[in-house]
Amino acid sequence: ARRKQRAEEREEVLRTTEGKAVLRVVKGAVNKLCEANLEPIFNQVEALRLQYSLPVVNEALSKCVLESCVLSGERSGATAQIVVDCALVALLNAVVGTEVGGLVLEKVAERYTDARAAGADALPVATTMAVTLAHLYNFGVASCTLVYDLVRRLVAAFGPADIEVLLALLRQAGPQLRHDDPSALKDIVLAVQGQAHKAT
Repeated sequence: ARRKQRAEEREEVLRTTEGKAVLRVVKGAVNKLCEANLEPIFNQVEALRLQYSLPVVNEALSKCVLESCVLSGERSGATAQIVVDCALVALLNAVVGTEVGGLVLEKVAERYTDARAAGADALPVATTMAVTLAHLYNFGVASCTLVYDLVRRLVAAFGPADIEVLLALLRQAGPQLRHDDPSALKDIVLAVQGQAHKAT
């Protein structure tokens, strides 16, 4: 209930005149975002942060990036746009401050949790949020501890939906996880093998 109230309070800033104006500009920028224009879009969003209040710009940006990721996830295999969206967040996180990255991570976690609670129909959204988390991790916005925590939860549950999300997550973040903490990845592999043996 508290999480829902906080989300509503954050969303409220986008209903103000300032919020609507910022949301319109950010939505247009994120909709045009691609690898070729990442720098100009970054500059446009950074300029907004100087012109408007930071909470409004952060909320608009996190909302638009998350919507873009979900839409990309609905198109089968369209992870390239998720990568670019996460790159924008990582740039802002590195240059402007960690508030944007933290807010996006919080919203990704909320959206993932809600999708998993909703059941099989929302599995594509949960998978997309796991892929988004993987790319945020690859760009240094999320920590490997957060990713490993999700991996461990998925391995512990080890149902068909958990395996699908786990595979999507490891496809995107596996090489970076191996680089950052090879022993933890080895433990995960052993845990998966153990769960697979139990299932047979």
